[in-house]
Amino acid sequence: MLGELRLTPRGQKTWSLREPAQLHLAQGGLSVQGLVLAQAEQTLALEGRVVPGGDLSASLSLHQLRPGPWLPEGALPLQASLDLEARLGGTLAAPSLDLRGRLGQLRWSGLPASEVRFKGGYEDGELSIAGQAATQGRASLDLEASLGLKVSLQPPLLEPTGQGLTASARAHDLPLALLEPLIPGVGGLEGKVSLDMEASGHLPNPQVTGSLELSGGAFVIPTTGQAFQDLNIRLAARGREITVHEISAVSGGPAKVRGKVVLPIGDPGQVDLTFQAQNLLIGMGGIGRVITDAYFRITGPALNPVAIGWTKPSQAVIHPALATPLALGEVVVLAPGQEPPPLVRNHASRAPRIVLGGPLKSLTLEGRVDLGKGVPRQLRGARRGHEHRGPALRAGRRADHVRRQGSARPGPGRGRQPARGLHPGLHQP
Repeated sequence: MLGELRLTPRGQKTWSLREPAQLHLAQGGLSVQGLVLAQAEQTLALEGRVVPGGDLSASLSLHQLRPGPWLPEGALPLQASLDLEARLGGTLAAPSLDLRGRLGQLRWSGLPASEVRFKGGYEDGELSIAGQAATQGRASLDLEASLGLKVSLQPPLLEPTGQGLTASARAHDLPLALLEPLIPGVGGLEGKVSLDMEASGHLPNPQVTGSLELSGGAFVIPTTGQAFQDLNIRLAARGREITVHEISAVSGGPAKVRGKVVLPIGDPGQVDLTFQAQNLLIGMGGIGRVITDAYFRITGPALNPVAIGWTKPSQAVIHPALATPLALGEVVVLAPGQEPPPLVRNHASRAPRIVLGGPLKSLTLEGRVDLGKGVPRQLRGARRGHEHRGPALRAGRRADHVRRQGSARPGPGRGRQPARGLHPGLHQP
């Protein structure tokens, strides 16, 4: 007889035994009856019997469990609710499993309410699961998967079999906003996704086929406030190769990405993409903003690509008090609370490197800034009476050596700084 049991997870309220439970442990095995733990409306019920070398019978029931506090912060809304029924049978050497459940109350700020229903099981060497996501009562995503798997609890064993993997994902008008919690560094997602994907083959090298399309989307980068409109995506998958027919968006001017990506399955994979932009507005938060044309070729291993190209700014507003040092060799963009990477000296390239955060943290940018003809000719201060003519910025032979220059021409390697408190803007004449 188990008369009292209390569990207090770190940072959470205490779970307690609702009523005395039967617990028997003997040479004939272990049995549990009537074990129900509760915390407010949340309940966990467990019953079962295990006989060494014999039959296995157990059931687990979860009712209105709040999984949010048990997961990494932000993974699920705190009010999300899980109901689950699972039954374990067979023997320790050849177990079977049947489960079904519902994850509801998926409400993120500003997003429509959603829920996920799922069912699955394991028997005769096959693990299977199927799920459906619904938004405001309408099905928006269907998932099915089965995997050949050998499982034993005595002796412990978990290994794939020759059956391999079979999986499919289909979506019609799936609100892109539902993916916002899964994409760090991006907010305000709008648009709807259509998806038809299949995967099959032996682990760890399954083959993927299908397509993904999105039109008329939008998103915002919260750290800088930059907004992108008219987001369009067209991707096609075949084997390990993803063809990027189009990823385009508008922020001031249009920007496009095209090319191919070989997924890093079994080897490092490969990236070969081009990025082109015309009159693209680049927001830099409190530092300022830039309007520029740009071209970059992105190549290399899929998990560590390098982008090399050029930018040609036509207009910029920079706040010197917040600007980075003139001889800076590396710019690091961090998300709130993110630690900067270690400093690396003696780069093979002398060009400044930009290491991005969030979903682009593995991408390294190297390039040049074209300040030739057609570049702004006027640098104006915020105070009256302060106006400097001539090229606002002039780059030396080394890309990490940039100097400001006003109407007077200082000697090589020296430059005159704007008066303290100036907030210059770069404009077309």
